[in-house]
Amino acid sequence: MQLSDTPRRFPKPFASGASGTYVRDIPTEHVAATGTDAPASLNDGFPPETFTPLASGGIPPNGADMNGILRQLTAWARWQAAGGPATFNAEFVAAVGGYPRGARLASAATAGVEWISTADNNTTDPDSLSAANWIRVGKSDALLASNGYEIRPSGIIEQWGSVYIGRDSTATIAFPIPFPIVCWNIQLSWQDSTIGSGSPQGSSGFGAPSLSGFIIYNDGNFRTHHWRALGQ
Repeated sequence: MQLSDTPRRFPKPFASGASGTYVRDIPTEHVAATGTDAPASLNDGFPPETFTPLASGGIPPNGADMNGILRQLTAWARWQAAGGPATFNAEFVAAVGGYPRGARLASAATAGVEWISTADNNTTDPDSLSAANWIRVGKSDALLASNGYEIRPSGIIEQWGSVYIGRDSTATIAFPIPFPIVCWNIQLSWQDSTIGSGSPQGSSGFGAPSLSGFIIYNDGNFRTHHWRALGQ
């Protein structure tokens, strides 16, 4: 396919102007037929009564159901065509059993940040204190180049920065702000500076964090270390 094959977008959902008895939302579970109405549902689609001849007691499909399901489908098509993101939805999670591994959600708390699920059946909210099995993307190297922090609406604090350390040295990292209660996670990555030739030697680690900072151990070449810390 080619870019020129892009189909026409929906500028508005189908039946968006319909009202009253001409459109209705489609329920998830079965709804029993009553009198001359056999409602459609996500569970049944159009129910058996609508496939039964009228002479045998059948009930005609309701045009409001057709308008309703097409409106729901085209509303999502319109949202996606506009680049609208998917965010965590507890009701959806309860219905499907959790997000699959590789699912990508936009943060509802911080613009420009996205989360990727690292496990199947992931039911945790990536923006919440109970977040698990999500990795965060969206912070650029340019942002990590200077120390900073973010306090999310959930109460989680993320802090980040970088430091240059000489060969076989240590450095004390002071968080931009102290964690009020606990620091439970530190992520550390490093890159060697271009000095002479040869490959990186040794390894890098860090000491037990306190509420105000931690120590990086650099056993090897000159390096720039990028770090992130989570706590509350």
